[in-house]
Amino acid sequence: MPTIIEQTANALYKHPERTVATFPSGLVRIDQSYSCNNAAEATHRSTLAIGNELPEDDGYPAIDGAYIFPHCQQVRRGSGFTEFVASAYGRTTDQPTNYITTVLTVSTNDTSYYNLLTFTADIVLPTGDALTLDALNIDPIMFDPYGFFYLNEYNSVNRIDVTVRNQPSVKAVITSAGTLQLVADNQPRRRVFTVIFNLFTDAGVALGTTATVYFSVNDPTIKVVSQTNFGKFTEYKIDVDYNITTGRTQGQAGSFIEV
Repeated sequence: MPTIIEQTANALYKHPERTVATFPSGLVRIDQSYSCNNAAEATHRSTLAIGNELPEDDGYPAIDGAYIFPHCQQVRRGSGFTEFVASAYGRTTDQPTNYITTVLTVSTNDTSYYNLLTFTADIVLPTGDALTLDALNIDPIMFDPYGFFYLNEYNSVNRIDVTVRNQPSVKAVITSAGTLQLVADNQPRRRVFTVIFNLFTDAGVALGTTATVYFSVNDPTIKVVSQTNFGKFTEYKIDVDYNITTGRTQGQAGSFIEV
């Protein structure tokens, strides 16, 4: 049997091979092997415990570290050395991926409508972080209505003003310890879009007058379709949508008032 001489007594030796797998959701997995002599096995088992970062590894391409999950595989070799195979998970982005968007046309009554974007997506968040609209880190304009229509095809938008109304509420948050905690949520939940239209006749002749119309729109809701935990990170598939009902009052999407 060949004799193995350690460069540093009882050290943990990182193998040169490193495997990286990235997933469409933004999840990244890094597989890395290490060895140590059998006498130092217990010491390095704690070094490679769940939740620790990989030793001597920058975590690339993970943007905020790669953390070991689940327990390492461990093989005690006949050479007197123990080999550890560690997997670590992180994320390559803090924004949703795999967008599939749908245009939702909301008819507020027989004389007006507007469009909203709904979408499905994947996102990876630190385990325990609340899944809120802010956590999605996307341009808020995606939640704004557009394509306002009033009375006839010739009426055009002159100006749009937005008023945000705070409606304090309560949201459920899962803490890092895994317990459910209720906290105040003071994020703006309702916005009023004041749209001033230039008025025309049904034949397209400008009347030289304007009309002011108010569209009240709530933020969309997030529905978790599925989720998978990878230690310090959790992968979600989500629907971001509005609870639209028929009739003059459009559920969470809001309502129409003409003045």
